[in-house]
Amino acid sequence: MKHVLLTLTLFVSFFASAQIVNIPDANFKNALLNHNPVIDTNGDGEIQVSEAEAVTEYLNVYQKEISDMTGIEVFVNLQELSCDRNEITELDISQNINLKKLYCNYNDLSELDISNNTNLEVLQCVANNLSSLDTSQNLMIWHMYLASNNLTTIDLSQNANLQSFLAAGNSLTSLDVSQNSELQNLQINGNDITSLDVTSNQNLITLSVYSNNIGSLDITQNPNLEGLFVSQCGLSNLDVSQNFNLINLQCSNNNINSLDVTENTLLENLSIGGNQIVNIDLSQNVLLEIFSYNFGPISFLDISQNINLLDVSLINTQINNVDFSNSPNLCRLNMNNNFLLEYINLKNGNNEILVGGCANPLSLLNNPNLQFICVEDAQYAATNFTDIPPLATFVEDCSIANGDLNHITGTVKYDDENNGCDGGDVGIGGLLVNTTDGTNNFATTTISTGDYNLTVAENIYTTTVLGLSPYFTLTPAQEVDTFVGFNQTEIADFCIAPTTTANDLAVTLVPLNAARPGFEARYKLVYENVGTTELSGNVELDFDGTLVTFVEATPTETSINGNTISWDYSNLNPFETRSIEVIFEVAQPPIVEAGDVLPYTATINPVSGDAAPDDNVFELNQIVVNSYDPNDKQVLEGYQVLIEDVDEYLHYVIRFQNMGTASAINVRVQDALDEKLDWTTFKVLDASHAMETQLVNGSIDFIFDNINLPTATSDPEGSQGFVAFKVKPVSTVQLNDVVANAADIYFDFNAAIVTNTVFTKFVDVLGVTDFDTLNVVAYPNPANNILNIQADGSVSSIEIMNVLGQTLLTSKGNSNREQIDISGLSAGNYFVRVVVGDGSRVLRVVKK
Repeated sequence: MKHVLLTLTLFVSFFASAQIVNIPDANFKNALLNHNPVIDTNGDGEIQVSEAEAVTEYLNVYQKEISDMTGIEVFVNLQELSCDRNEITELDISQNINLKKLYCNYNDLSELDISNNTNLEVLQCVANNLSSLDTSQNLMIWHMYLASNNLTTIDLSQNANLQSFLAAGNSLTSLDVSQNSELQNLQINGNDITSLDVTSNQNLITLSVYSNNIGSLDITQNPNLEGLFVSQCGLSNLDVSQNFNLINLQCSNNNINSLDVTENTLLENLSIGGNQIVNIDLSQNVLLEIFSYNFGPISFLDISQNINLLDVSLINTQINNVDFSNSPNLCRLNMNNNFLLEYINLKNGNNEILVGGCANPLSLLNNPNLQFICVEDAQYAATNFTDIPPLATFVEDCSIANGDLNHITGTVKYDDENNGCDGGDVGIGGLLVNTTDGTNNFATTTISTGDYNLTVAENIYTTTVLGLSPYFTLTPAQEVDTFVGFNQTEIADFCIAPTTTANDLAVTLVPLNAARPGFEARYKLVYENVGTTELSGNVELDFDGTLVTFVEATPTETSINGNTISWDYSNLNPFETRSIEVIFEVAQPPIVEAGDVLPYTATINPVSGDAAPDDNVFELNQIVVNSYDPNDKQVLEGYQVLIEDVDEYLHYVIRFQNMGTASAINVRVQDALDEKLDWTTFKVLDASHAMETQLVNGSIDFIFDNINLPTATSDPEGSQGFVAFKVKPVSTVQLNDVVANAADIYFDFNAAIVTNTVFTKFVDVLGVTDFDTLNVVAYPNPANNILNIQADGSVSSIEIMNVLGQTLLTSKGNSNREQIDISGLSAGNYFVRVVVGDGSRVLRVVKK
């Protein structure tokens, strides 16, 4: 009998040890069978219970396309489990009570029960779908990484041993860390937290809360803090005077007026852009290596004590000059878009490092007033330093920078009597004067008195007046000046005289705002005498009275006959331009809906006897919209032009509005013309405010200095501005060519607002295109993390491309409002293709 019982006991024992674990997911089973170290120790192609129980240290099934982890419960002695980057929707670890470390990142978990895992010390569950997590039983846990889930709340009061908590990219609205006195690393950026108290966390080393709206933050009780990341938090002040160990401080895009970092002598990385900080003292930060102040009102920067500087970014500031002569290690400098910048001292004894010391080492683009860059070797700099404004001049003698570049000035007059220009002849405004050194072209438009001023460097320059019609002759045909050295001025006056008698008038209708159902639509009739004789006549505007109702005009109309408004004019001189402002009220729905077209026809008489009667008539077909971007660009000819009209002007209008919280002192509108447009034919038609126009190699800069544009909330109509101009396509444009154009609008030192991109296609037959009715807006632009897309119809897809046309991101959609995350893109310009139904639009956006 004893023999029988012994045999039975041995059989049961053998059966238990040989029992096979149920693992229904073939990918999970295959990962276990091929695991290193070996789990299937008997090599039978199965996992026995005894083999699972023998696994104690770790189990790694990273990226094995596993969707079902059934069988993991048998690994009862397991201390570390890594199942990252699979397709797991459920994970039962209730039997794995010895588990100390769990890594389940990048799965599809919506729930995770760790209440039985009381030995758990490390939990990483990034990029899942967790909306809640109970950690009250995990008293041993010291590290939690829960970024990119859907957490709205989490209770950490029982996790007294917690040292590291990372939960960026969730939906947390609050977080209590008062019981976590051991906390060293807290990263909760990209949530919806409105307040945070870290005064109990004296061991805190890293605090990252950027992209929340906490408003205020007290860090005076965190003496061990080394890294502080509080950008985009709505902070109005920040006291870091007690954080003596601070190494990295990022506090950009807040509302901070002043910042004292004189006590932070260990600081190596400082980013403070997008605030209202006018001055900052860096004299005590001798270890500083990286400094960034982009988009702010700072006008002076002393970095003479910061000898360890490696990387400096100063974009869109009010800095006039900056001296890097005490920064021998400087290997990256980005100082784009500083409109007041005139001088940079780069004579630091080590200019070579700015060529290959760092990626993208030197960028000084779009600094229109930058005159001198002092360097070690001017010839070396000219050969190796790219991304430099054409006018900027390299010099080795830094004392030269106290002076000025050279100037070509003069007056362009009209000799209507053909007896040579004299004191009785008047100057002509709006003419394009260009000078070239054979490589670069610098141009401006004459002011109303005919005067102009061009800034140039050392070289031989040829100056002339561009865009004159064959009716006129120019004397002299050109002026050649040679400049050796600086601080010199040459006078180049020009005289224009008629060569024939020609009646020639032109008219344009410029829309000053978007046409919306039930709202007023404002327009400007701009008419000009482009011939050689003084003329009188009338301007007429035809409109559709069923769609719009005439409200008023300035000057007052001479007559109204049905749907035709008429204004008489007299004594319009050659080169003279006049304008009429007209206001209509757009009918309400259902008479006028979004997508409808408002047709207008403007005519200037007399047409009979006009040398070029085609430009006596201008047709505008304005598309009605519901929502619109107040900063936009339009081509008035629309999205199609007949190839037979390729020698005619294209008319553009750029509109802007101050949507900020303070008046804009200065506004600049920059337009880099498409290469298929002939910049030498450029002509300003009208502008809302006094401005100066500069062209450098065909890129136009409209400068509205001291415009003092009020905010939209304080003065909706006064907060708006515009500039209208015309330019012809180049003569080589062919059938089906497309001209694409956008503009950048700068309000003071803020980042550029990028307008929509307008397209004009040259066709042989006019037809309906997807551009004609498709209204798409991308905002905010520039954007930081999330780009919003709004369209009149349902968005089916969004594609983001770089400037080379390479696709970087794609997103599907099913509504007229979509979002796409661009946080992973580097700062710069991108194109966004939005598909709506059978049509698409391409917009240009800027990533901050």
